[in-house]
Amino acid sequence: MFAPEHLKSLAPSSACAASAQRQTDAAEPRMQYEDLGQEREEDWPRNLHSLQEWICELLIRNQELRMSLLESAHNRKSAETD
Repeated sequence: MFAPEHLKSLAPSSACAASAQRQTDAAEPRMQYEDLGQEREEDWPRNLHSLQEWICELLIRNQELRMSLLESAHNRKSAETD
């Protein structure tokens, strides 16, 4: 009958199998990248809070330095007038 010939025509060619393997290989890193992206997305609130804390600390330190500089200038001006 035609069974052996028919089965051969239904079997994937080697080029087709190689193409499917390449697509499977390419999908795996993409899935890992998507998982990494999800983890990074979940880290955003924590990172944002940390940045806000740093900014507040820098603003406070900047104000302390500014006040110290003004006080120093005032003391120097007072010393010059005496």
